[in-house]
Amino acid sequence: MATIKPRRVTISDGTKLWIRSAEPADAAGVMALREDLVNTSDFQVSSPRDTWTRKMALEKIAKATKARGHLWLLASVGLEPGSAIAGSINFRSENRKRIEHHGSFGIGNASAWRGRGVGTVLIEAVLEWAAGTEMIEKVTLGCFATNLKARRLYRRMGFTTEFRQKRFFKLGPGKYVDDIQMCIYVKPGVAPEGFGTWTPRKRR
Repeated sequence: MATIKPRRVTISDGTKLWIRSAEPADAAGVMALREDLVNTSDFQVSSPRDTWTRKMALEKIAKATKARGHLWLLASVGLEPGSAIAGSINFRSENRKRIEHHGSFGIGNASAWRGRGVGTVLIEAVLEWAAGTEMIEKVTLGCFATNLKARRLYRRMGFTTEFRQKRFFKLGPGKYVDDIQMCIYVKPGVAPEGFGTWTPRKRR
């Protein structure tokens, strides 16, 4: 099962949070987080018009905890399932042998927690898990080209731009945004020239 042991972390503003795997009791919390994201962020793939139900949330949590190449982590105020959620990161890889060595994640922080280092500790937790997972060599992400703050964070953490998909996101009639695909390698000796390999920093 793709889960981690809960850990206590300190984000950049000094607040302590728990990083832990999502559980069924978190369904209401992740639904509330998603509602906040789609209504307050210009950089979400989902929109308020997309359907999202409790059943869908529970199915997604179940898949993330049962599949070895999936991992859904939450940054929460409390350790107990159902505690208030500051942010979420969901990593997925394929189960087909030729492409299971890489996977991608989606990440989002509640509006009250943005700019406080929540994203950094969530990404670090996924990279640490991926580095210790035998099959995974590469972690990728997609980012709105207009999300300059997030792109700076990813570069600072060692991610390198791999390619750009033109006009990938459609925000409205005639209004498109490119998708920036970035990656980092988590196993030594496999990164091609020009790409980085993740090394853990001292945990706070």
